[in-house]
Amino acid sequence: MNGEIKDIVDAINNLRQPSDVLKDYVIPIGVPFFSSLVGWMAGYWSFHYQEYVHMERGKVDAVNKWMILMLEARTELFSIKSNYYESLTDEPVQRMNAFPQLLAFKPKYITAAAVDLFFIVPKREKVLNEYSKILDPLWLSHVISNYNLLQDLIIERNRVDGEVRSIILNDYSANGAAVYVSFDEILSSVGRKNFIHLFELTERVIILLDDLIEEFSDYIKYFPQKVANKINKKAVKGYAGMLIPSDDMRMGKINMRSTKCNYAPLVGVYGMSVEDLNSKFKSYYNPDI
Repeated sequence: MNGEIKDIVDAINNLRQPSDVLKDYVIPIGVPFFSSLVGWMAGYWSFHYQEYVHMERGKVDAVNKWMILMLEARTELFSIKSNYYESLTDEPVQRMNAFPQLLAFKPKYITAAAVDLFFIVPKREKVLNEYSKILDPLWLSHVISNYNLLQDLIIERNRVDGEVRSIILNDYSANGAAVYVSFDEILSSVGRKNFIHLFELTERVIILLDDLIEEFSDYIKYFPQKVANKINKKAVKGYAGMLIPSDDMRMGKINMRSTKCNYAPLVGVYGMSVEDLNSKFKSYYNPDI
């Protein structure tokens, strides 16, 4: 009987397979863990790639936003300049008269900040070799500040121009109709202080407006090509493209700088030489002009 039991036990033991650590322990534990790891990595990569795509699309939106703002601002400058650029001469009093009182003028300030363009700034080690004002948000902020200043200068000029014209008409026109008065008569009527105030406002508006047209035109022309390599085209494929405006050549004469003033007649009024007056009223962004 004991022999039969022993035979049965031996038969059962013979049915057992050799122990396999990899198959019996590693795989059952490792496969679920590895699957979870792959799933986590796929989710992590997908999330961050979507974030990256969103960031690249944000760059396109920022570029297009600023392109539209610059185009609108330059159009506003062209609209103002269209009131005087064809009739402007180099004679000081004529320039004051050629620039009309813009009664319907409403200031259009740019309130947006350029913080969304800091991605265009070159890396620190490349700044010295690659610096360009087009890729400098601080330069853009400075130009915008001067554009907003121009709005205030025009408002002030409108006010002073109205006061000066009122004085002249009161002195030389009984019925308020337009009348021609000489340079000396204007000085005698409004006084040296009021004359200089109106002339300086007029001249600074003309010069600053030309400066801003040139700066905005440079930005509109060169910004898209300068920033193109800072956006991953594959990441924004199928999304909105960057706004690229047409050539500025068709703008014609209005896109050119205004006739420069001859300051010789004002030497006595200012008590300054022509050279000093030229320096006083020089272009801010282009001092050699």
